[in-house]
Amino acid sequence: MKRTGVAAAAIVMPLVATSCGPGLQNFSVGRTVSGPTYQLTAVFGDATGLPIGGHVELHDVTIGKVQSLTTSNFHAYVHMVIQSSTKLPKGTTATLALTMPLGEEYVNLIPPQQTAVPVGYLQPDDLIPADETNRAPDVEDLLSAFSAILNGGGIDQIQTIVGQLNVAFHGHTASGRQLIGHLNTILAELADHTTEIDNTLTDISALSKQLAAQHQLIVRGLTQLKPGIAALHADTHQFTRLLTHISTVGRSATAVLDSVQGTLLTDLSDLAPTLDTLVSLRGRLGSTLRGLRAFAINLDRAIPGDYLNLKGFIQVSQ
Repeated sequence: MKRTGVAAAAIVMPLVATSCGPGLQNFSVGRTVSGPTYQLTAVFGDATGLPIGGHVELHDVTIGKVQSLTTSNFHAYVHMVIQSSTKLPKGTTATLALTMPLGEEYVNLIPPQQTAVPVGYLQPDDLIPADETNRAPDVEDLLSAFSAILNGGGIDQIQTIVGQLNVAFHGHTASGRQLIGHLNTILAELADHTTEIDNTLTDISALSKQLAAQHQLIVRGLTQLKPGIAALHADTHQFTRLLTHISTVGRSATAVLDSVQGTLLTDLSDLAPTLDTLVSLRGRLGSTLRGLRAFAINLDRAIPGDYLNLKGFIQVSQ
C-alpha cells in the first residue's frame, strides 16, 4: 500500500510541477453540452488560465464549452461549441472572466447593443477577431500591478527621499520655514489677484485670436518688408561709416565749444543789456519800423532815379 501511494505521488508530481504538461483544468469532466451544437472560434491575446472544457456563457447562462485551444502568430485561438438553439448577433464580443475572484476562467459572450432587428447572426465556424475580444482584470493582475507599484513605483524610495531631505534641511530648519512662509505669502497674493490674472489671460487670448485672424496680413507685410530689410542689410557698412563720421564731428564740435566756452559766455553776458533794451522798446520799435518803411516808399516816389545818397539817424526815445 505504501509503495502504491509513493508511485501515485511520483506520477502526479511531474504533472503539477511542470507548466508544459497537462493540468486538472485540461480535463473536461462534467462539461458536456447536450443537444446539437455548432463551432465558433475567438482570438485572444492571452488565454493562459482558460481550461479546455471551460464554460461559455451568455447573460450568465451556459450555452457552450471550450473544445480546444491552439496558438498562431502569438495569439490564442479558442475553439468553442455552442448550442444550436443559441443565435448570436453579428458584432458579438468575447471576454475572459472569472467565476469568482480566485475561480476558474470562462468565456463570456456579449452581444452588441441594438435597438432594431440584428443585421445577421454568427454562422458555424465564424471567427471573433482579436480586436473584439479582451480579458477582464483578475486578482492576479491586481496583485501584479500592486507589486509593481510597491517595488518599482517609487514607494520603496520614500525612505531614501525623506532621509535625504532631512540631511538637506539639517541645520537649516529656520531657513526652510522662512522659505515656506514666503511661498505661502506669494501664493496668497496670487490668489488675491486671481481676477486680474484671469483678465490678463483673457486679453492675451483675445490678442492671440486677433493676430491669428490677421495671419495672412502679417505674413504679407513681413514679406513686403523683406526687400527693404535686405537693402538696409546691404548698406550696413555705409551706415556704420556714417555713424562713425557723425561721432567724429560730435567730438570735434565738443572740443570747439569747450575751447570757446569762456568767450561765448562773456559775449552773451555783454549782449544781455542790449537785448534787455530791445525788449523794453518792443512796444514802440514796431511803429517806428513801420514809419521807416512808409518813408522809404514815399522817398522812392518823390526822387526817381538809379541811386540816391542819403544819410539819416533814427532815434527811439524811451
